[in-house]
Amino acid sequence: MNKRETIAVKLLTAFRAEAFSLSQAYEVFDKSEITRESVRARIYENVGKLFEKVSRGVYTATLDGLNCVLIHGNGRDLSMLEDNSIDCIITDHPWIDVKAHTGGNRTFADYGDELAFKYTEDDFKEKCRVLAPGAFLVEFLPCETESNWKDLWHIKQMAMKHFNYYAMANYYEPNKIRNTGRQSKSGGQLLILTKGKARSLRPDAKKNKANGVESGNFMSGANGMLPVYFEGKTPPKSELIHTSEKSVELITQLLHFLTKEGEVVLDQFGGSNAVSAACHETGRFSIAIEKSYEAFIAGKKRMIEAGATVLAVFGEETQDMTMFTRQIESQMSIWEYLYA
Repeated sequence: MNKRETIAVKLLTAFRAEAFSLSQAYEVFDKSEITRESVRARIYENVGKLFEKVSRGVYTATLDGLNCVLIHGNGRDLSMLEDNSIDCIITDHPWIDVKAHTGGNRTFADYGDELAFKYTEDDFKEKCRVLAPGAFLVEFLPCETESNWKDLWHIKQMAMKHFNYYAMANYYEPNKIRNTGRQSKSGGQLLILTKGKARSLRPDAKKNKANGVESGNFMSGANGMLPVYFEGKTPPKSELIHTSEKSVELITQLLHFLTKEGEVVLDQFGGSNAVSAACHETGRFSIAIEKSYEAFIAGKKRMIEAGATVLAVFGEETQDMTMFTRQIESQMSIWEYLYA
Protein backbone atom coordinates (compact mmCIF):
# COMPACT_ATOMS: atom_id res chain seq x y z
CA MET A 1 0.00 0.00 0.00
CA ASN A 2 1.24 3.49 -0.85
CA LYS A 3 1.10 5.59 2.34
CA ARG A 4 1.48 8.84 0.39
CA GLU A 5 -1.86 8.23 -1.32
CA THR A 6 -3.49 6.74 1.78
CA ILE A 7 -2.87 9.88 3.84
CA ALA A 8 -4.54 12.13 1.27
CA VAL A 9 -7.56 9.84 0.90
CA LYS A 10 -8.08 9.57 4.67
CA LEU A 11 -7.90 13.33 5.11
CA LEU A 12 -10.40 13.88 2.30
CA THR A 13 -12.72 11.31 3.82
CA ALA A 14 -12.40 12.65 7.36
CA PHE A 15 -13.02 16.32 6.60
CA ARG A 16 -14.75 16.36 3.21
CA ALA A 17 -15.54 20.04 2.51
CA GLU A 18 -14.89 21.19 6.12
CA ALA A 19 -11.94 23.30 7.15
CA PHE A 20 -9.38 21.54 9.36
CA SER A 21 -6.19 22.46 11.19
CA LEU A 22 -2.92 20.59 11.14
CA SER A 23 -3.53 19.37 14.69
CA GLN A 24 -6.90 17.95 13.63
CA ALA A 25 -5.24 16.27 10.66
CA TYR A 26 -2.68 14.62 12.94
CA GLU A 27 -5.45 13.11 15.07
CA VAL A 28 -6.82 11.16 12.10
CA PHE A 29 -3.81 8.84 12.12
CA ASP A 30 -2.20 6.38 14.47
CA LYS A 31 1.10 7.98 15.54
CA SER A 32 2.84 4.60 15.48
CA GLU A 33 2.12 4.22 11.75
CA ILE A 34 2.13 7.74 10.29
CA THR A 35 4.35 10.57 11.49
CA ARG A 36 3.19 14.18 11.74
CA GLU A 37 5.87 15.10 9.24
CA SER A 38 4.35 12.73 6.68
CA VAL A 39 0.84 14.12 7.21
CA ARG A 40 2.06 17.69 6.89
CA ALA A 41 4.11 16.87 3.78
CA ARG A 42 1.13 15.27 2.02
CA ILE A 43 -1.00 18.33 2.71
CA TYR A 44 1.66 20.74 1.51
CA GLU A 45 2.31 18.86 -1.75
CA ASN A 46 -1.42 18.73 -2.53
CA VAL A 47 -2.26 22.38 -1.90
CA GLY A 48 -4.00 23.62 -5.02
CA LYS A 49 -4.92 20.07 -5.99
CA LEU A 50 -6.75 18.25 -3.21
CA PHE A 51 -6.46 20.87 -0.46
CA GLU A 52 -6.84 24.63 -0.30
CA LYS A 53 -5.16 26.86 2.26
CA VAL A 54 -7.75 28.93 4.13
CA SER A 55 -5.42 30.65 6.60
CA ARG A 56 -2.21 29.91 8.44
CA GLY A 57 -2.28 26.23 9.42
CA VAL A 58 -5.90 25.78 8.28
CA TYR A 59 -6.94 23.92 5.14
CA THR A 60 -10.05 22.65 3.40
CA ALA A 61 -10.55 19.73 1.03
CA THR A 62 -11.34 20.74 -2.52
CA LEU A 63 -11.80 18.42 -5.47
CA ASP A 64 -13.05 21.01 -7.95
CA GLY A 65 -10.17 20.15 -10.28
CA LEU A 66 -10.50 16.38 -9.92
CA ASN A 67 -11.51 14.53 -13.07
CA CYS A 68 -10.39 10.96 -12.43
CA VAL A 69 -10.80 8.51 -9.54
CA LEU A 70 -8.78 5.31 -9.78
CA ILE A 71 -9.60 2.45 -7.41
CA HIS A 72 -7.36 -0.55 -6.81
CA GLY A 73 -9.94 -3.24 -6.23
CA ASN A 74 -12.35 -5.78 -7.67
CA GLY A 75 -14.45 -4.28 -10.46
CA ARG A 76 -17.26 -6.72 -9.75
CA ASP A 77 -17.76 -5.13 -6.33
CA LEU A 78 -19.63 -1.84 -6.85
CA SER A 79 -20.83 -1.52 -3.25
CA MET A 80 -19.03 1.82 -2.87
CA LEU A 81 -21.23 3.35 -5.57
CA GLU A 82 -24.64 4.88 -4.93
CA ASP A 83 -27.77 3.77 -6.78
CA ASN A 84 -28.33 5.60 -10.11
CA SER A 85 -25.04 7.50 -9.72
CA ILE A 86 -23.27 6.61 -12.99
CA ASP A 87 -24.09 8.20 -16.36
CA CYS A 88 -22.44 5.53 -18.51
CA ILE A 89 -20.51 2.28 -18.11
CA ILE A 90 -17.92 1.37 -20.75
CA THR A 91 -15.91 -1.70 -19.88
CA ASP A 92 -14.01 -4.73 -21.16
CA HIS A 93 -13.93 -7.58 -18.66
CA PRO A 94 -11.06 -10.11 -18.57
CA TRP A 95 -12.59 -12.74 -20.81
CA ILE A 96 -12.01 -16.51 -20.48
CA ASP A 97 -11.59 -18.42 -23.75
CA VAL A 98 -8.73 -20.88 -23.29
CA LYS A 99 -9.03 -22.40 -26.76
CA ALA A 100 -8.92 -19.07 -28.63
CA HIS A 101 -6.31 -17.43 -26.40
CA THR A 102 -3.62 -20.03 -27.03
CA GLY A 103 -2.04 -21.53 -30.10
CA GLY A 104 1.00 -23.80 -30.28
CA ASN A 105 3.39 -22.47 -27.68
CA ARG A 106 1.96 -18.92 -27.77
CA THR A 107 -0.47 -17.18 -25.45
CA PHE A 108 -2.48 -14.31 -26.91
CA ALA A 109 -4.36 -13.11 -23.84
CA ASP A 110 -3.54 -14.42 -20.39
CA TYR A 111 -5.12 -12.42 -17.58
CA GLY A 112 -4.23 -14.94 -14.87
CA ASP A 113 -6.50 -17.03 -12.68
CA GLU A 114 -7.00 -14.18 -10.23
CA LEU A 115 -8.36 -11.79 -12.86
CA ALA A 116 -10.25 -13.71 -15.54
CA PHE A 117 -13.86 -14.73 -14.88
CA LYS A 118 -17.25 -15.33 -16.47
CA TYR A 119 -20.10 -12.90 -15.89
CA THR A 120 -23.05 -13.97 -13.75
CA GLU A 121 -26.48 -12.40 -13.57
CA ASP A 122 -25.47 -10.65 -10.33
CA ASP A 123 -22.85 -8.71 -12.31
CA PHE A 124 -25.54 -7.19 -14.52
CA LYS A 125 -27.83 -6.64 -11.56
CA GLU A 126 -25.13 -4.48 -9.92
CA LYS A 127 -24.43 -2.60 -13.13
CA CYS A 128 -28.12 -1.82 -13.36
CA ARG A 129 -28.25 -0.62 -9.76
CA VAL A 130 -25.51 2.00 -10.13
CA LEU A 131 -26.43 3.17 -13.64
CA ALA A 132 -28.76 6.16 -13.98
CA PRO A 133 -32.18 5.59 -15.62
CA GLY A 134 -31.92 5.70 -19.41
CA ALA A 135 -28.11 5.57 -19.33
CA PHE A 136 -25.99 3.36 -21.59
CA LEU A 137 -23.91 0.27 -20.79
CA VAL A 138 -21.25 -0.72 -23.33
CA GLU A 139 -19.63 -4.15 -23.07
CA PHE A 140 -16.58 -4.90 -25.22
CA LEU A 141 -16.93 -8.50 -26.40
CA PRO A 142 -14.80 -10.68 -28.69
CA CYS A 143 -15.80 -11.71 -32.21
CA GLU A 144 -18.13 -14.69 -32.18
CA THR A 145 -16.40 -18.04 -32.77
CA GLU A 146 -16.92 -21.76 -32.35
CA SER A 147 -15.37 -21.63 -28.88
CA ASN A 148 -17.26 -18.66 -27.43
CA TRP A 149 -20.67 -18.28 -29.09
CA LYS A 150 -22.49 -20.06 -26.27
CA ASP A 151 -20.90 -17.82 -23.64
CA LEU A 152 -21.73 -14.71 -25.67
CA TRP A 153 -25.34 -15.82 -26.01
CA HIS A 154 -25.50 -16.45 -22.27
CA ILE A 155 -24.16 -12.96 -21.55
CA LYS A 156 -26.91 -11.42 -23.65
CA GLN A 157 -29.56 -13.51 -21.92
CA MET A 158 -28.37 -12.41 -18.47
CA ALA A 159 -28.03 -8.78 -19.50
CA MET A 160 -31.53 -8.63 -20.98
CA LYS A 161 -33.04 -9.47 -17.59
CA HIS A 162 -31.93 -6.04 -16.37
CA PHE A 163 -31.36 -3.89 -19.47
CA ASN A 164 -32.97 -2.98 -22.77
CA TYR A 165 -31.15 -4.02 -25.92
CA TYR A 166 -30.08 -0.91 -27.86
CA ALA A 167 -27.60 -2.02 -30.52
CA MET A 168 -24.76 -4.32 -31.44
CA ALA A 169 -21.87 -2.75 -33.32
CA ASN A 170 -18.46 -3.99 -34.36
CA TYR A 171 -15.18 -2.27 -33.64
CA TYR A 172 -12.07 -2.43 -35.77
CA GLU A 173 -8.45 -1.83 -34.78
CA PRO A 174 -6.67 -1.35 -38.13
CA ASN A 175 -3.14 -1.51 -36.73
CA LYS A 176 -3.55 -4.70 -34.66
CA ILE A 177 -3.81 -8.35 -35.68
CA ARG A 178 -4.76 -11.11 -33.26
CA ASN A 179 -4.49 -14.61 -34.68
CA THR A 180 -6.99 -16.42 -32.48
CA GLY A 181 -8.05 -19.35 -34.58
CA ARG A 182 -10.07 -19.16 -37.79
CA GLN A 183 -9.95 -15.39 -38.10
CA SER A 184 -7.27 -12.74 -37.73
CA LYS A 185 -9.24 -10.58 -35.36
CA SER A 186 -8.36 -6.94 -35.05
CA GLY A 187 -11.47 -5.93 -33.18
CA GLY A 188 -14.65 -7.36 -31.74
CA GLN A 189 -18.20 -6.52 -30.77
CA LEU A 190 -19.80 -3.69 -28.80
CA LEU A 191 -22.92 -4.73 -26.94
CA ILE A 192 -24.83 -1.50 -26.21
CA LEU A 193 -27.66 -1.62 -23.67
CA THR A 194 -29.76 0.92 -21.76
CA LYS A 195 -31.32 0.96 -18.33
CA GLY A 196 -34.96 1.20 -19.30
CA LYS A 197 -35.89 3.52 -22.15
CA ALA A 198 -32.83 5.22 -23.63
CA ARG A 199 -32.16 8.77 -22.48
CA SER A 200 -32.73 11.61 -24.94
CA LEU A 201 -29.42 12.68 -26.47
CA ARG A 202 -30.29 12.99 -30.15
CA PRO A 203 -31.28 16.49 -31.31
CA ASP A 204 -34.75 16.56 -32.91
CA ALA A 205 -33.90 18.46 -36.11
CA LYS A 206 -37.54 18.73 -37.22
CA LYS A 207 -38.82 20.26 -33.97
CA ASN A 208 -35.78 22.48 -33.57
CA LYS A 209 -36.23 23.88 -37.08
CA ALA A 210 -39.93 24.49 -36.46
CA ASN A 211 -39.18 26.25 -33.18
CA GLY A 212 -36.25 28.22 -34.54
CA VAL A 213 -33.67 26.72 -32.14
CA GLU A 214 -30.49 24.73 -32.70
CA SER A 215 -30.76 21.97 -30.10
CA GLY A 216 -33.59 22.64 -27.67
CA ASN A 217 -35.50 19.45 -28.46
CA PHE A 218 -34.15 15.93 -28.20
CA MET A 219 -35.33 12.45 -29.13
CA SER A 220 -34.79 9.24 -27.20
CA GLY A 221 -31.51 7.53 -28.02
CA ALA A 222 -27.85 8.20 -28.68
CA ASN A 223 -26.52 11.49 -30.00
CA GLY A 224 -26.95 10.50 -33.64
CA MET A 225 -27.25 7.28 -35.62
CA LEU A 226 -24.62 4.77 -34.55
CA PRO A 227 -22.20 3.54 -37.25
CA VAL A 228 -22.15 -0.10 -38.29
CA TYR A 229 -18.63 -0.30 -36.90
CA PHE A 230 -16.32 1.91 -34.86
CA GLU A 231 -12.66 2.26 -35.72
CA GLY A 232 -9.64 3.36 -33.72
CA LYS A 233 -5.92 2.66 -33.57
CA THR A 234 -4.27 1.21 -30.47
CA PRO A 235 -0.71 2.06 -29.37
CA PRO A 236 2.13 0.06 -30.93
CA LYS A 237 3.04 -3.15 -29.10
CA SER A 238 6.10 -1.56 -27.52
CA GLU A 239 3.93 1.09 -25.85
CA LEU A 240 1.04 -1.07 -24.65
CA ILE A 241 0.20 -0.84 -20.95
CA HIS A 242 -2.20 -3.77 -20.97
CA THR A 243 -2.47 -6.98 -23.00
CA SER A 244 -5.91 -6.05 -24.37
CA GLU A 245 -5.58 -2.26 -24.42
CA LYS A 246 -8.40 -0.48 -26.22
CA SER A 247 -8.26 2.50 -28.54
CA VAL A 248 -8.75 5.90 -26.91
CA GLU A 249 -9.89 7.17 -30.29
CA LEU A 250 -12.64 4.54 -30.42
CA ILE A 251 -13.82 5.22 -26.87
CA THR A 252 -13.91 8.95 -27.59
CA GLN A 253 -16.42 8.22 -30.34
CA LEU A 254 -18.57 6.21 -27.92
CA LEU A 255 -18.50 9.04 -25.40
CA HIS A 256 -19.70 11.47 -28.06
CA PHE A 257 -22.70 9.29 -28.89
CA LEU A 258 -23.64 8.15 -25.38
CA THR A 259 -22.73 10.88 -22.86
CA LYS A 260 -22.56 14.61 -22.27
CA GLU A 261 -19.61 16.70 -21.15
CA GLY A 262 -19.18 16.68 -17.36
CA GLU A 263 -20.92 13.35 -16.82
CA VAL A 264 -19.61 10.38 -14.81
CA VAL A 265 -18.32 7.34 -16.71
CA LEU A 266 -17.39 4.06 -15.01
CA ASP A 267 -14.93 1.44 -16.24
CA GLN A 268 -15.09 -1.56 -13.92
CA PHE A 269 -11.98 -3.19 -15.38
CA GLY A 270 -9.70 -0.23 -16.02
CA GLY A 271 -6.66 -2.01 -17.47
CA SER A 272 -4.68 0.63 -19.35
CA ASN A 273 -7.20 3.36 -18.39
CA ALA A 274 -8.09 4.01 -22.02
CA VAL A 275 -11.64 4.93 -20.94
CA SER A 276 -10.33 7.41 -18.36
CA ALA A 277 -7.91 8.87 -20.90
CA ALA A 278 -10.78 9.41 -23.37
CA CYS A 279 -12.89 10.98 -20.61
CA HIS A 280 -10.05 13.35 -19.72
CA GLU A 281 -9.69 14.43 -23.35
CA THR A 282 -13.44 15.05 -23.76
CA GLY A 283 -14.31 16.68 -20.44
CA ARG A 284 -15.97 13.71 -18.74
CA PHE A 285 -15.38 12.55 -15.15
CA SER A 286 -14.16 8.97 -14.87
CA ILE A 287 -14.08 6.26 -12.22
CA ALA A 288 -11.90 3.25 -13.06
CA ILE A 289 -11.44 0.09 -11.00
CA GLU A 290 -8.52 -2.26 -11.58
CA LYS A 291 -7.60 -5.41 -9.66
CA SER A 292 -4.06 -5.91 -10.98
CA TYR A 293 -1.67 -3.78 -8.94
CA GLU A 294 0.82 -3.52 -11.81
CA ALA A 295 -1.86 -2.37 -14.27
CA PHE A 296 -3.28 0.02 -11.66
CA ILE A 297 0.10 1.71 -11.16
CA ALA A 298 0.76 1.91 -14.92
CA GLY A 299 -2.72 3.31 -15.57
CA LYS A 300 -2.32 5.87 -12.79
CA LYS A 301 0.99 7.01 -14.26
CA ARG A 302 -0.64 7.36 -17.67
CA MET A 303 -3.36 9.65 -16.34
CA ILE A 304 -0.96 11.84 -14.38
CA GLU A 305 1.31 12.21 -17.41
CA ALA A 306 -1.77 13.18 -19.44
CA GLY A 307 -2.35 16.07 -17.03
CA ALA A 308 -5.39 14.64 -15.23
CA THR A 309 -6.04 15.44 -11.58
CA VAL A 310 -6.18 11.96 -10.09
CA LEU A 311 -7.43 10.61 -6.78
CA ALA A 312 -5.98 7.11 -6.35
CA VAL A 313 -7.54 4.76 -3.80
CA PHE A 314 -5.38 1.79 -2.83
CA GLY A 315 -6.45 -1.65 -1.65
CA GLU A 316 -8.63 -1.73 1.43
CA GLU A 317 -8.81 2.06 1.41
CA THR A 318 -11.55 1.60 -1.18
CA GLN A 319 -13.96 1.27 1.73
CA ASP A 320 -13.44 4.96 2.52
CA MET A 321 -14.89 5.99 -0.83
CA THR A 322 -18.44 5.23 0.19
CA MET A 323 -20.48 7.71 -1.84
CA PHE A 324 -20.26 8.67 -5.50
CA THR A 325 -23.36 10.68 -6.28
CA ARG A 326 -24.66 12.96 -8.97
CA GLN A 327 -27.60 15.33 -8.92
CA ILE A 328 -28.42 16.85 -12.26
CA GLU A 329 -30.91 19.35 -10.86
CA SER A 330 -28.19 21.63 -9.50
CA GLN A 331 -24.67 22.70 -10.38
CA MET A 332 -22.36 20.81 -8.07
CA SER A 333 -18.62 20.72 -7.55
CA ILE A 334 -16.78 17.44 -8.06
CA TRP A 335 -16.46 17.20 -4.30
CA GLU A 336 -20.24 17.38 -3.98
CA TYR A 337 -20.55 14.76 -6.72
CA LEU A 338 -18.50 12.41 -4.59
CA TYR A 339 -19.89 13.15 -1.15
CA ALA A 340 -23.31 14.76 -1.56
